[in-house]
Amino acid sequence: MTALVCAWKVGPSSFAPRGHTLAVATADGTLRLWTVARAAHPRPLSPPTDSAGLVSALAFGPDGRTFATGTTDGMIRLWDVTDPARPSTTGDALVGHTGAVDRAVLGPAGHTLATSGVDGTIRLWDLDIDRVVHHICDTTGNALSRAQWRHRLGSLSYRPPCT
Repeated sequence: MTALVCAWKVGPSSFAPRGHTLAVATADGTLRLWTVARAAHPRPLSPPTDSAGLVSALAFGPDGRTFATGTTDGMIRLWDVTDPARPSTTGDALVGHTGAVDRAVLGPAGHTLATSGVDGTIRLWDLDIDRVVHHICDTTGNALSRAQWRHRLGSLSYRPPCT
């Protein structure tokens, strides 16, 4: 048996699909990726990265290049770990839970994220931006203003989608 030693209490962790990378969240609000290809000799792939909240749920996507985190304040973030030495968030936080997120799982195609929270809800998040924009256009009568775009899609650059 080999132990990974962390300076802080360890929170959620998750293996990437191939089993060689382990993401670990700690109580100091950071994430770190480890290579565990040689279980007897794990080593960090990334420095501790600020997780923008205390992580309470963590899950890799099926491609191993994306993972999702849920935090105790109800925020969900998607991470790009294509370069495991530099994990980075993608887009704005997903907001919907009114309390801590306690589970997260990315669907087999990586286009749907399911989260559950201590608020008693399960939320399904469509991560296919084109499908989301199409749905929004349908529900707004094909009149999606800049303000509506910002409210529903955050910091994604505005492009009149309903024309």
